[in-house]
Amino acid sequence: MFSYSKGKLKSETHYVSQGMYEMDENGDIDENVMLYEAYNVRYYSVLNYNKNGLIVNCKNYEVIQDFITTNKIIYNYNNNGNLIKYSILNAVYDVNSVDIYTHPKEWVFKKEFEFESDLKKVNGTYTYDNLGRIVSHHYKTSKQESDVYKVEYSKNGYIIKVSSDYLNRSKILHQDLEYEFTLDHLKNSIQIDSYIIKDKKRVIDKSTVLEITYY
Repeated sequence: MFSYSKGKLKSETHYVSQGMYEMDENGDIDENVMLYEAYNVRYYSVLNYNKNGLIVNCKNYEVIQDFITTNKIIYNYNNNGNLIKYSILNAVYDVNSVDIYTHPKEWVFKKEFEFESDLKKVNGTYTYDNLGRIVSHHYKTSKQESDVYKVEYSKNGYIIKVSSDYLNRSKILHQDLEYEFTLDHLKNSIQIDSYIIKDKKRVIDKSTVLEITYY
């Protein structure tokens, strides 16, 4: 079920009902012994927007077997409408901590039903160049893990290199990924090759060939 406000998605709710049935002596489903439980919530998401129509926060709830996962995401933008900062707060609860046959708006979680989460909190930031292109992304978790991506562009505006510095507690792992573009006569990409830099040598990672037909 979806709800909208001023043409924008406001909330999304998924319900599920599980059934039980028996077979008769001929191996067919006995319609007299078909039982379905009441619909319960499987997934719920609600979004809020700023005056420019950009999402400023989002709350998500998902029921997975015996657990309920929740996360709240907050977004911040610059004057150009580019995302510059976000934060995510994750939590996992025992499914018995709430009544899943009621709407999540009524759910109240208690600390004693919360499980330890490896990604309790996540923070991220983006920086841009004067053309509005992403030049870095910094991702950090509450477990002293972080990942810093840096992006370099060619004079033609193509991404030519992405560097990653992954910090796992006290150890930093660095990786470079370089890109090469093959252009056709109209300067459109017809092949994109990516290379991992290993021991100062380029090792092919992926090659994508595009077929363009002009009319």
